[in-house]
Amino acid sequence: RRPGSEGEAPEMASAEGLDTRLRAVSLEGATSSSRPSASTGASEDPSARTFELELVAKSAPGRGAVATCAAAAGGLVVVGTSAGICTVHDFAEGSSRDVDCASLARGDRHGSSSPSVAGIGSDALGRLTLAFGASSSANAAAQNPPRNIAVVALWLDPTGAHCVVTLRDASDGSDAGWGYFHARSWRRPKPLAAPSPARAGSVTPRSARTPATTATPATTTPVVTVTALGWRPDACDGRVARDVLVGTSDGCVHEMSIDAGCGEDGPRRPDKGCRMLIDLSHDRRLGRRNDDGGVDRAVRGIRTCVGGGGGYVILVATADTLRCFTGGDTLARTLQGVGGAGPRGGGIDPLVSMPSMGIPFGDVPAEFDRSSSVRGFELHAWHHGRGGVAAKADRMAWLVGGCGVYYGHLDVAGHDPRAADTVLQNHSLVPFPPGCYDAAGSQSDGAPLSMAPTRHHVLVAFERRLVAVNAVTGDLALDLDPVDAVNRAAVGVRAQAQVQAQAQAQAQVKAGDTVNSNGRLSEPLEDAGSNACLATDEVVGVSFLVTTRGHVLKVVAKDEDKDAWRSYLARHDFARALSHCVTAAQREEVHCAQAERAMAVNDAGKAARCYAKAGDFIDADVVVKIFKDAHEVDALETYLRRRLELREADGAPADDPAARQLAAWLLDLNIARCEDAAMKSREFDDDEFDDEFEFIARGHLQHFIHEHGARLDFDAAHAELTRRGRADDAAHLREAAGDWDGAMRHWLSVRRDPREAARVFRNPRMPPDARLAHARALFDLDPATAVDAFIDLNGDLDPNAVAAKVFDAIVNRDEVVTDKVTDEVTAQSARYLTHAVGLDRRRITRRVHDLTLRALVRRYRSGDRSALIGYVGDAGRDLKTGEPLYDTCIAADLCERVGAVEVAIRVHCDRGDHDAALALATATSDDLALAKSVLDHLADHRRSGSRFGVTRRDIWRKIAAGVVARGFGVQVTEADVVEAAEALRKYEETFGNGGGEGEAADGDGEVDEEESKADPKLGTSRRAAEAYAVSRACGASSSYKDPVVRKRVVDRIVSLVEESDGELGVDDVLPLFPDFRSISREWRDAVLNDLAARDRRVDAHVAAEKEARAKIDACKRTLEELRTREAVIGWDEPCARCGGSVSCIPFSFHSFASEGNDPDEVDERCGLPKLYVFPCGMCFHATCLLESAVPRLGRRRRAEATALMDAIDVPLTFGLREMRRRLREKDVLKAREGVEEGDGGDGGRE
Repeated sequence: RRPGSEGEAPEMASAEGLDTRLRAVSLEGATSSSRPSASTGASEDPSARTFELELVAKSAPGRGAVATCAAAAGGLVVVGTSAGICTVHDFAEGSSRDVDCASLARGDRHGSSSPSVAGIGSDALGRLTLAFGASSSANAAAQNPPRNIAVVALWLDPTGAHCVVTLRDASDGSDAGWGYFHARSWRRPKPLAAPSPARAGSVTPRSARTPATTATPATTTPVVTVTALGWRPDACDGRVARDVLVGTSDGCVHEMSIDAGCGEDGPRRPDKGCRMLIDLSHDRRLGRRNDDGGVDRAVRGIRTCVGGGGGYVILVATADTLRCFTGGDTLARTLQGVGGAGPRGGGIDPLVSMPSMGIPFGDVPAEFDRSSSVRGFELHAWHHGRGGVAAKADRMAWLVGGCGVYYGHLDVAGHDPRAADTVLQNHSLVPFPPGCYDAAGSQSDGAPLSMAPTRHHVLVAFERRLVAVNAVTGDLALDLDPVDAVNRAAVGVRAQAQVQAQAQAQAQVKAGDTVNSNGRLSEPLEDAGSNACLATDEVVGVSFLVTTRGHVLKVVAKDEDKDAWRSYLARHDFARALSHCVTAAQREEVHCAQAERAMAVNDAGKAARCYAKAGDFIDADVVVKIFKDAHEVDALETYLRRRLELREADGAPADDPAARQLAAWLLDLNIARCEDAAMKSREFDDDEFDDEFEFIARGHLQHFIHEHGARLDFDAAHAELTRRGRADDAAHLREAAGDWDGAMRHWLSVRRDPREAARVFRNPRMPPDARLAHARALFDLDPATAVDAFIDLNGDLDPNAVAAKVFDAIVNRDEVVTDKVTDEVTAQSARYLTHAVGLDRRRITRRVHDLTLRALVRRYRSGDRSALIGYVGDAGRDLKTGEPLYDTCIAADLCERVGAVEVAIRVHCDRGDHDAALALATATSDDLALAKSVLDHLADHRRSGSRFGVTRRDIWRKIAAGVVARGFGVQVTEADVVEAAEALRKYEETFGNGGGEGEAADGDGEVDEEESKADPKLGTSRRAAEAYAVSRACGASSSYKDPVVRKRVVDRIVSLVEESDGELGVDDVLPLFPDFRSISREWRDAVLNDLAARDRRVDAHVAAEKEARAKIDACKRTLEELRTREAVIGWDEPCARCGGSVSCIPFSFHSFASEGNDPDEVDERCGLPKLYVFPCGMCFHATCLLESAVPRLGRRRRAEATALMDAIDVPLTFGLREMRRRLREKDVLKAREGVEEGDGGDGGRE
């Protein structure tokens, strides 16, 4: 991951910056080791090498001095020498300098430190060139005698900013203290306080000046020296390094912090709060022999890792033990535990103890044992992806003297804090390969000096060799010679001066010198010295080999991942082997090996899955024979099925012979299983169990046919199934092959199985034409199952086509055949048609709606009345207009035939024939409930915008006329109405109207004239004729003269007037009586009550009018107040849109200058006010307000606003022009969508 990506701490900005710079310069091996090679898996060049050495820098340690140690981090390589000099190579800046660390032992605070004359190249990769001379340290060595102070160890923090060194007096081997310098800026070090062998938790005094605690000649107390340092990666930056763990030679671990802010020349020391945390030397059984016979208890390596949840994981290594501490939120609690009682997650007991590995230390050669106290012990922890400073370590390597390298994985994030042994996983000792030993069994090149881990190897440096050991298998991968790399680099430098060398070649030959075949001088090879150590930048994964002569060689990895999978495969670690495979052939080989391993342990199921993934690496015939010989039929089926599925997933063509063969084997295997199950069911008495077993086997066969039947040879497979008597399975094969007619005929005609036929009918691959062809046959076989299938195929089945194909002939049968149609057929027909019209009413044709109505009418006769009522009232209407989608004439006739009076009344009202609706209501029952239902339907039409101009008053009049006629036992026909109309006409011609009956009958002539245009039957003359016809008929009736009857009729009419709530008046019902011009006692109270009610309504209207006028006057006063209201704003008050001052012209006016117009003149010509202030305090320029407000208006108001802007000549700024252009495009788009949606109808008008 690059810096800043997920997983890195955000507070480590400075460390990330250094990491980024290091990647930029690149040290090439960081990326080349993790990038897969393009040629991986192909034939490789045997001479290709995984690792190469590349000389990047060199320096002269000084006369008689050698390089002793080195460290690398953050783009720096620091080399320590036996002369007490540290040479800092900065690859990012292309420079180097020497730091005199021997001055610490001499007490010289002004020790020399000058830039080295060794130059560093400035190429893009930041590598140092080789064309430079000796460093200043060499010059100093030439002038002064060799120093006795040597740098024996140094450590760099992960950012490359802080460097700690340990010194030793080379003359007597005594410790000479330790010090610190800032690797990027300081030129001389500062001493650090020596760790005190005090009790745990004690703090070293700040005033201590002694670099180390040394023993006097009179005592034998061992010297306490610093032997290991552990940095906390997330606590290091360019200035401070906190929580630094220090290991000493007496087996103690201390904690301190380093602050470079003290300055190079300041009086303060850089270290703070050095205290001992834990003493590991109590267990006297552990330890390694020193040269003097004592026990080596020194801490040889410390690594601090930050685990999940902020906890810490600390690895501490000695010469022969590896300990892990975990479970604390601070370093002290992790090592000491709560109250100092001991670590909570770890302990004194080591995780790994090398004597238990079977390599006794007494068998190690004495030569190695004598040097083991100084070299051959290292501890590394890193992230295998080299994800930067903040990446959590997941690998560890521990160099253990002559035993080998202990390698393992770390789980610092998911381990159990209470168990330290869960941190280290998949760990084992990787011994040195046999090539590192001679015939006597000892190391042929001496003791291992240092190690450096890579992605899959461990580099081990011996005195004259650098070997790469495979970390997984322990094999010797490569043997590198540093001398060859140094001399190749020297030849490269000389090649730059080849032209000059050729010019001098002849002169050299004449002088007697020899010249090589290339015309260049033959010179002796450069002495690179022996290997000193390896330095590794664990953040980016770059390693450097440092020789004793000061040569710095970078280890470049090339395609290290290419054969990593083979290493894991050799150890049967198949998961990691697969993760490192690059090509499909490699993965297939791993799967094949995994399958063979599974067969060896009798896990046939896993072997089948792995063989299937192996693909063509192993022939299918071989695998089939393996499973047949092992009698693993289930595993064989698993292999064949998985192999076939994988071939199909890989895109095998339809006629692939390998897939066809696999499918044929599977078919034969499943048929054999079905036959075995059927044979067992005949042999044994437990029919239930055997039938279930046979059902399962048959299900497996049918599932296979549907899933992979297209891969079979249809003719051969169908013939085989037929020959074995499996006709049903042959029908399934027809379905899988797309022979829909054959499959449907089998289930409909041969087997007559509606469920199977419906299943085929639901198949999404079945074409619509094939479905329609068999829909009627399926419905005839089982109507309920067929309708379920029709409903399930909502989007794939056209309801109009299904209705015409299946239900037209069923529903439209005549009355003779109707009796023979079962209720089930009618019910299922109605169920599907109701479902169809509910999907999309506008898409369903009128024919389907008529069929639905007919089917529901038949169901009404059978007792299901709610469906017809619901359809006529809701489902059969247009959602937008509310108009019926069915034929109302047919609907009314059908409903009256079956006695659905309420539905018929609704249909008559939908047609606008309210007379027919009232006539049907009054003819059905004397109760006025049905007649009054017409009023409810009329209210529904008013809400939906009906086209009929009928009012509720008209309906009340007709109801009253019917009540009067029935009350006196008369019947008024249309002929009576015509006759009455003619009599009225003659009367008017003879005597004139003069505000007669017609006017009296209706007090609102204007409204009646408008209504009469919509329906001629609603005119004033028509109503007068109807009333006169009723009056004449009642007058001629004998019951009219009966006062009891007349009183009963009058009372009923009066109650009807009261019930109408003012919609029906006494003046509306009086013309229905013969003597209506004279008010009798029967009408007196009714007339008075009606007049009182009218007075109350008039008073209410007057009060409402006064209230409305008062509100209007209040609004006018409010508007007048708003017109004269003032507001005080600041002179520089900003515009809420453009942000400019409202006292100045808008900034958008400056665009007029480019058109040749003065912005100030444009502002003066504008007819709008300069600014607008709203009650909320917001201010706008006039044009800015238009830009903000006009787009938020409705379409009509927006058009009015733009027209008004054109009329008063509003300056068209750029914002107004863009606004008007966008609005025009929006209006055009909406108009187009409306036309397409409504097809020029209501949608377009909306």
